[in-house]
Order: sequence, then C-alpha cells, then structure tokens
Amino acid sequence: MKGYSFDAEFQDKMAALIIRDTRLLTTIRSVIDPRYFTDPANRAIVKQAIRFFRKYKQSPTRDEFLAFVSKSLSTNEIMKTKRLFKIKLKNTEFIKNQIVEFAQYSAVRKAIIDSADLVDSFDNRMKIRSLVQQALQVGVDSADLGSRMVTELSERLVQRELVGIDQYKVSTGIKKLDRIMEGGLDAGELGLIMAPPKGFKTGTMVNFAAAALAQRKKVLIYTMEVSQDRYMMRMERRISGMTRKELLKNDDKLEKHINTIGRLGSDVIIKGYPMRSVTPSHLNNHIDLLNSEGYVPDIIFIDYWDLLKNDLFGEYRHQLATIGAELRGIAQERNVPIWTASQVNRKAVSKKIIRKEDIAEAFEKMAIVDFALAICQTPEERSLEPAQARLFVSASREVEEAGLIPVTIDYPRLRIRELQESED
Repeated sequence: MKGYSFDAEFQDKMAALIIRDTRLLTTIRSVIDPRYFTDPANRAIVKQAIRFFRKYKQSPTRDEFLAFVSKSLSTNEIMKTKRLFKIKLKNTEFIKNQIVEFAQYSAVRKAIIDSADLVDSFDNRMKIRSLVQQALQVGVDSADLGSRMVTELSERLVQRELVGIDQYKVSTGIKKLDRIMEGGLDAGELGLIMAPPKGFKTGTMVNFAAAALAQRKKVLIYTMEVSQDRYMMRMERRISGMTRKELLKNDDKLEKHINTIGRLGSDVIIKGYPMRSVTPSHLNNHIDLLNSEGYVPDIIFIDYWDLLKNDLFGEYRHQLATIGAELRGIAQERNVPIWTASQVNRKAVSKKIIRKEDIAEAFEKMAIVDFALAICQTPEERSLEPAQARLFVSASREVEEAGLIPVTIDYPRLRIRELQESED
C-alpha cells in the first residue's frame, strides 16, 4: 500500500473499530475476513464481533461483548478484547476507508499465496486467474448497497430533470440511428456492428469515433486487423474529409482539423495488437494503465470481436460467446459504452437484409449485446456514385426491429451520412 503499512498497531485499531461501530459492520461485514488479521487474537475477536452483529443486528457495549465471548475466547483473547475497548480512535473515517483497502490487499495477497502451488502446471492457469479475479472484486461494492425505489424517488426525479436519463449516451452522429437508440449507446452497454468481410465495419466504427470526438469525448480504439498507424490515418481521413492521397499532401489542413479536436478537449488513443494475441483481460489491464496515466476513456471501440483470444478450450462459438460476456463486463465495470464488430456468415453476404440469425459462428453473441447494427449492401448499391447502403437495427434490448436507415458511403473519405429523399 502507498504510504502506509497495515502493521500490528493499525490492525488493532481496525479490530477495535469493528467491535464498536454498528454502521461499519453493516457495510463491511461481507468484505472483512477475520483470517486477514495477522494476530490470532484479533482474528478470533473479529469473528465473534461479526457473530454478535448477525445475531443482534447492532454493535455491543463492552460488557455485552465480554459476556457474549466469555465461553468462546481464551483468557489471552479476552484480555486483548479489553485492551481494544480502551484504544482511543481519533480519525475513524480514515480507519473505515483503510479497512476496505486492507481487505483488498489481504485478499490479493492470499490469492497469490494460494496460487503458489498451482504455478508449476500450465493447466492451472485458469484456476490462478479465477483466484486473482475473485480477490480483486473484494470490497468493490462495499459502499454501494443498491438503489431504493421508494425512498430515493425524489432524488431520482431531480437528477433526471437536471441531466436527463441519457446523460452518458454517446451519439453515433447518424440522426435517425440516434433516434432509434434514444440518444446513442449508453454507458455499460455493448454494441455490435455486423457486416460481411470488407463490409465497412471499421469505417462505421471510425465514423462513430469521430462523432464521439465532436462531443468532447476521450476515445480509445483497439485494432487487431490493421496497424496503429494505418488506423490513425483512417481517423484523420474521416475527421479532415480528405482522401488518402490528399492527406499526404495537406499537412496544414490536417493540423487545423486536429487542433480543433484538441480545443474541444477530445482525444483518441489507438492501440494495436496482432490478431488473436490478446484476451479481454489484456485490454482491461491496458485500460488500467491508461487510467494510471490520467487517460480515462468515455467510449471504447474494439475492432473486432472475432479477432480476440480466449484462454478457454472448446468449440470456437462458445469461446466467442465468452469473449463477448467479458467485453460487456468491462463496459459495465468501467461504465462506458463499447462498440465492437463481427462478421456475418457466408450465406448472408449477398442478402438484402442481414438479420441477427446471420451472425457468424455464434448466435450466443446476440444474447450478450445490448444493440446490434447490420450494414446491408448489394453489389449494385456499392457500384453507385456515391455508394449506398442500409443500416438495419437487428437487435436491441430497448426497441424492436426498427426498419432500415438508407445511407451513403464515401469510401475514400470514410464518411457515412443519411441518404436524403432527394438523393434516393
């Protein structure tokens, strides 16, 4: 821990507070494991304090607790209990905060020790991962008991009036699509873009990312298909409205557009990995690293789902479903929207409308995502000038299938815009 050691004296203070504070026991009884204390006497005393609270729903007085433990604790442990009641606790709020950190630190330490006997076998890697992940969850929800429907109604109504219910949604930049999505993809949601190979999946994500930058958002993009530099150039083409050739000849124009983004307070980080070399856990660790450097993304794009790796064995479709569940878990944990993409199966390549049953490899994907958008385009539509396509909302937790959104696609400049009736 930074700047502080959970030494014997401090552990005594934690134990002393635990046996005195009813409100504290209410919030941390699911966090504290008596085994975390290095002093066996503290372990026994804290265990009895939790027992007392579970039985009587309040903290004991000194005499009540001594009577309660008279037959459970040894003479030395009872003497230690009396000393704990004598300890003067000055900064109790600080100690309360440290109890959760102490629990987290102790849980991770225990997981590492328990993993020591497993590291010799490669087959145990998932057991080790599970132990560590469970330890990292200790204390995560200790301060949040959930939302109350009745007693918190007034507070909710005021909050909705002030900021609305869509305060965390990020617009796609396509007005009709935003109307269907009631503002865009929400924090904690996983959105899916479906298309055949070369079907403008990356181009669509680039457009959504550009729209997020225009909303003063910090954007994070993971690419497993093209290099960081090439992906960055695609973002520059979309933002500047220049083709690839124009981009290489107009540094001043590009600089002007990028500076505009900077003045908004927006930014984008693009991180590339070789395909199927990283798991969702790797991405989550990278986000932690960015957070430690002060970059907290408002929206994340993962290009794309099918190119991530999973450590589990078994059928590929089940692996993909597990990857999707982990991606949605990251969205929920980080409270950010995540867009990703997936290829449709071969039968759907020439279909006029791509539906959710056309997704490649894993129908289970559709049970995981909050929103799925298909890019539908016939060869005739692609040959038009400008090219045309249709966006089809094929799955949503909030709305039914909502029809087609005709769009034009400017491939050289990677721009999507709604097709106006006069252009049809």
